[in-house]
Amino acid sequence: MPEDLEKKLESLLHRLPTSEPNLKFSKTFYKGYLEYKQGNYDIAIAEFTKAKNKGPNTLCDLYLAKCHSLLSEEIESEELEHQLNALKHYKSVISSGAANETIYHETLDLIESIDPLSVEINPYLEAARLCETAVKVFYDSEDLHYRLYEYYYILGKDKRAENVKLNLASFADINFIIDNFGEEIFEETYKKRSMYDVLVKRLNHKDEDAAYLAYKLGDFINEIETHNDEDRDVNRNLTLKYFKLAHSLKPEEYSELLPSIQALLSEGVRETKNKKLKDYYKSELKKFYKSHKKFKPKKVKKSQQIKRLFPKDLASLLGEYVIEQEDTVKRLAIVGSNHIKRINALASGVEKDLLPRKKLLLVHGPTGCGKTYSAQKLAQIIGVPVLEYNASGLTESGYVGDSYSDMFELLLKEANNDMSAAQQGIILVDEFDKLAAKESTTKDVSGAGAQKGFLKLIEGTTLKIFERSHSPKHFDTTNVTFILMGSFAGLGNNDPNISQLDRIVYHRLYGSRSIGFSTENKIPMKGAAKYAKKEDFIAFGIMPEIMGRVNKISYVHHLTKKDLRRMLTEPKDNLVASFKQSFLEDNILLNYTNGALDLIAEIAAQRQGGGRSLAEVMECVMEDFEFYMPGSDENELLITKKIVSEKVKKLT
Repeated sequence: MPEDLEKKLESLLHRLPTSEPNLKFSKTFYKGYLEYKQGNYDIAIAEFTKAKNKGPNTLCDLYLAKCHSLLSEEIESEELEHQLNALKHYKSVISSGAANETIYHETLDLIESIDPLSVEINPYLEAARLCETAVKVFYDSEDLHYRLYEYYYILGKDKRAENVKLNLASFADINFIIDNFGEEIFEETYKKRSMYDVLVKRLNHKDEDAAYLAYKLGDFINEIETHNDEDRDVNRNLTLKYFKLAHSLKPEEYSELLPSIQALLSEGVRETKNKKLKDYYKSELKKFYKSHKKFKPKKVKKSQQIKRLFPKDLASLLGEYVIEQEDTVKRLAIVGSNHIKRINALASGVEKDLLPRKKLLLVHGPTGCGKTYSAQKLAQIIGVPVLEYNASGLTESGYVGDSYSDMFELLLKEANNDMSAAQQGIILVDEFDKLAAKESTTKDVSGAGAQKGFLKLIEGTTLKIFERSHSPKHFDTTNVTFILMGSFAGLGNNDPNISQLDRIVYHRLYGSRSIGFSTENKIPMKGAAKYAKKEDFIAFGIMPEIMGRVNKISYVHHLTKKDLRRMLTEPKDNLVASFKQSFLEDNILLNYTNGALDLIAEIAAQRQGGGRSLAEVMECVMEDFEFYMPGSDENELLITKKIVSEKVKKLT
């Protein structure tokens, strides 16, 4: 062993920690070190292992690790050199013009063998160069193009990668594009004009994937939220273009797009403020109806319009069903009459801007006092589809819970799937107070979030609704009248007779310190909600934007025993007459004594549920008779005060 090498090792030995045992170098270690320096790593590993076996030695561990690392690099280096040579070879073969199908598959296999996790950049460079050469010959190979895209992307050549992606979009199978790039490709086509233009050209070539591509592009653009009329017009035109193209290329497969095309054209006629564009939509809609006659709406003759009813006429008709609540009846009549005017003006071809403005009524008060019943009767008298919808389960779009589209699907069913009738219906939004904004550290999706969605419906928007086994339909809410209803009782009240709204109004009138002081000339807290203003509903948690659109607020008051007694016999569809007719169908003559009816009203008043309590008590009294008497020999029944007293004991 050379003297200088021995001296170096001796010098290194003296620098090692003195606490390390067995630090003397053996001849075996010297032999291993010599082989290590000459690059014979296999032999060096064997010698270092022997030296270490004679006793722990830090220096042996250090050089064993070095040998293993260098040996691994040497093997990788050989493999890398072989790989690079193969890549260059196939590039040369393809460049020489000797490429064939076998060469193509061998080239693709070789390219796919490049380890994407390799720390060496050279294979990528050579693979990219091979791909660049190969795609010029195998120009319709999706796999080669995609590999080239990947290599450019890894090498940081983003512009080149986008160009390859652009090229792929111009010829590749649509499913291949979606599998590798995801449906975000459609968003990119919209945002990046170059790729967008490529796809448009492809559509014009009408290849077999063009119809699907047109549909996807149109559907994507149709979902984009716009914030001004100009953008809305641009998006509507693009959506129409692609939907029409998809249908023209494959009419049977894309016939479901026809309702969407009709809705977009109609929306354009209604919404656009550009006169030239409006004329274009009118012309296109005319052509559409000529080609698709079943979609053409029937002309509305005057005799087919809703019968014109003036507010006082409607109030008179409502008065035949509703006891007391004159203020609510009056305001419902105004809303109903206005709805008729708007629908008839629309049917007569009056311009949208000149139509009578929609009215939004908020009816509040204790449960069971006729809020829902009065509004239902209003819609029935007018003769339009009506839906009573419980808003308590509504959530912001995209969250678990009921969605607003559910509401309009149900209204469409109420209209026997007549879209035109449904879009002129009335929706009674019950328990609207349950949408009040809540104090929470998390997002309020069932309160403020749901109210935001409702605001759009009031203003008028187009929703996609889905029916079972049917294609999507577009529902326009512009001409739907909404009536908001709720008790506004709130949560956590110690006194069930005093609502949260009562408290809010009372504190507004007299201040929060008013409790316990003189009550002279003060209204009682119970029922203070009668004097509620818009600001009180905002304090309750209703959005100012919604309250700003409410035209009138109406309060339904508690029903007294006297009111409930009248309800038993005076309304056109009163309970007593209803039970009498039911028993008469079984040839039984039913009658009630005045004392019996007085007691029924008294018990219902005690239960404080208004009309609901009244119906509950009546059902309890009549239940046994309804079960046993039909089919028996008895043909007369008189309900007395004593019978009522006995039967109501079952009430809990």
